[in-house]
Amino acid sequence: MPRVAFTLANVGVYSFSSSTVKPTAHYEFDLTEFRDPMNKDLFNGATDGRDILVQNWVKDDHRFKSLLAECELLAHDQKVNHGGRWLTLAFRDFHGKWKSPAVAELVAERLSEAGYNVSVFHDALGGPMKVA
Repeated sequence: MPRVAFTLANVGVYSFSSSTVKPTAHYEFDLTEFRDPMNKDLFNGATDGRDILVQNWVKDDHRFKSLLAECELLAHDQKVNHGGRWLTLAFRDFHGKWKSPAVAELVAERLSEAGYNVSVFHDALGGPMKVA
């Protein structure tokens, strides 16, 4: 399923920094302990966590698979037990530029592939993303 406009989504995925007002989400994940791609020379000009090189590097963190599985379980539970009503997942790191957008994009992609209508918002990167 493609990403959708906010009003058509049944899953909202947010990334934000520790210094901003946190969104009111059903579930919030603190990514402080995840690998930090900031200041890595590996990314050849990547500017933030939306870049596929950064996402591939972040998903190699040993905690990522269990976080992704938990998000899939939460979405499935919301669909089965609550009729698919709105679900929000928020990801926080210190700057909100690298880890949280990368994880948010990866989770959104997986949930989209599973058939959910997903909307993504990156607070520290200037707001909503282009809808596919």
